[in-house]
Amino acid sequence: MLTEHDVLRTVEDLLLCFRHQYDDLLLKYSNRDLRLTFVAAPGNVLRSYQLFFAMVTSTITHESWWGQAFGRTTLDENDKGAIKNLDTMTRFAFFVFFLSHIEWSMKKLVTHISPGTCKNGSAKFKAIYDHLLTKLNLSKYIQLYDLCRMVRNCIHSNGIFIPENGQDIVVSWQDVNYSFRKMWPIDFMTHEVILRLYRDLSDSIKEIITHPMVEAPSFMEDNFKP
Repeated sequence: MLTEHDVLRTVEDLLLCFRHQYDDLLLKYSNRDLRLTFVAAPGNVLRSYQLFFAMVTSTITHESWWGQAFGRTTLDENDKGAIKNLDTMTRFAFFVFFLSHIEWSMKKLVTHISPGTCKNGSAKFKAIYDHLLTKLNLSKYIQLYDLCRMVRNCIHSNGIFIPENGQDIVVSWQDVNYSFRKMWPIDFMTHEVILRLYRDLSDSIKEIITHPMVEAPSFMEDNFKP
């Protein structure tokens, strides 16, 4: 099980990769380019995640902080419950924001490289990434996005899987099966799993941005192309 310090170090490593990628893109494109936003927006979420865990490791993990803040160093059941809720809420919230930024950039990117398709970028996320990843010969990532999208949808229903067709679903990614069971919480979304998904999504962004079809235009407006 990862400690708060383990999570912080992993997030810092991920953030460094985003920083390097952004700096490389800045040498080729103006700062109003969609490809920069594609990297910067989820990177900013990781930066907030980093700051949150830096705060955690210097506050609620220390008895002295509890003594200073509340005049006691022994945690009662309410304190432990609040910490557990905080962990769950932030773990899921940062993931949703991270994925939402990718979705938004993908919707705009589709209108640039496939004008008129996917309802001009207004189609559902599944249709957007299916089309985009297939067109860029990156279909290997479709199952990753299927997994992340389903997790995102469960978070919208308080972490519970509520299938439209009433059936359980299993999604396989990187030789791991993730089971979504009707009316069951997605307990498999530990920090280890979420950080792994951050890494995999980061890899997918890099391959999308460096694909010749995406890389070639000298300027790609950070907006929907009419």
